[in-house]
Amino acid sequence: MSFRALALWRSGYAEDCKSLHPGSIPGGASSFFLMIYKAGQAAIYSPFNNLQAPNVLSFALIATCGNYALSIRAIGEINMQHNYKLVLLTSIALSLIGNAGFARDGMEKHHKAEAKAESHDRTAAPHWSYNGHDGPENWGTLSPAYGACASGTQQSPIDLMAARLAPLPAISINWKGFVPTVVNNGHTIQVNSDKKGTMVLDGKTYTLLQFHFHHNSEHTVNGRHYPLEAHFVHQAEDGSLGVLGVFFKEGQANPALQKIWNIAPLDPGQMKAKKKFKPGALLPRDRGYFRYEGSLTTPPCSEVVSWAVFDQPLEASRAQIDAFAGLYADNYRPVQNTNRRFILHTQ
Repeated sequence: MSFRALALWRSGYAEDCKSLHPGSIPGGASSFFLMIYKAGQAAIYSPFNNLQAPNVLSFALIATCGNYALSIRAIGEINMQHNYKLVLLTSIALSLIGNAGFARDGMEKHHKAEAKAESHDRTAAPHWSYNGHDGPENWGTLSPAYGACASGTQQSPIDLMAARLAPLPAISINWKGFVPTVVNNGHTIQVNSDKKGTMVLDGKTYTLLQFHFHHNSEHTVNGRHYPLEAHFVHQAEDGSLGVLGVFFKEGQANPALQKIWNIAPLDPGQMKAKKKFKPGALLPRDRGYFRYEGSLTTPPCSEVVSWAVFDQPLEASRAQIDAFAGLYADNYRPVQNTNRRFILHTQ
């Protein structure tokens, strides 16, 4: 039962209780009903009996007092002087039934909450991190669902080297400004979109879900890490993913990046921005890119990702890079074997 439902339940009895006055109480039962009346009234008007902290005892007192009033009305024209025992039994019975139902509902909700928590514990994905016994080298052993992290043959990230020039089409990016939700998810800073932006890669349309950051870069270029990399995660109707990668090198402060940093939570949680953000401000002018087929770079490492990584880096100041590293230093997966995959690059 919600606090609102409790309030409505209480208010009905309270109004009936308020309608009583000592003069309506039969003389033979005056001492008992005066006690109930006074206790019920005190419970109604008690400053501690608020909606934020409902008190079970006060509900019981109010219910008994209110049910007495209801019993008087139900018996109506019967001589109250001679039937106060019937009134007493009726009011107590009604209160016991109501309070028992209230207690039963509370216990049922309590048990359901416990069962839900236990079910969540049993089905929750195993914890993983970027170091220690649950770090990247052990992801594949943490859960059968993470098996691809160890046995996959098209894993990401990789070292982008020896790329073959190819007549790759330009990536059509159709993003609009949106009011983002910035999330600290315990692994990175992630920006959730309104799911209205799209891109077209190799003739397939994908919807922008979110973008997030890694320090250092996950992909390397000829063995070299950049200090920061952003991943713009898109999903197609068939469930496959298309991810755009953007490198950042140390240089001038990046105004668009700073807008994200300004509202990023320092602890796990989320913050809704007040103004629109244009994600296109985090794309390079030169749209030349590396292209290959790979996977998620975090568990479960599913091999369902078409990667396009722009080769021209953006700039970010040392202070901006350090600000992210202060939250998530080294939140990157080491490069994986290419396994004879073709790495293409725009001509």
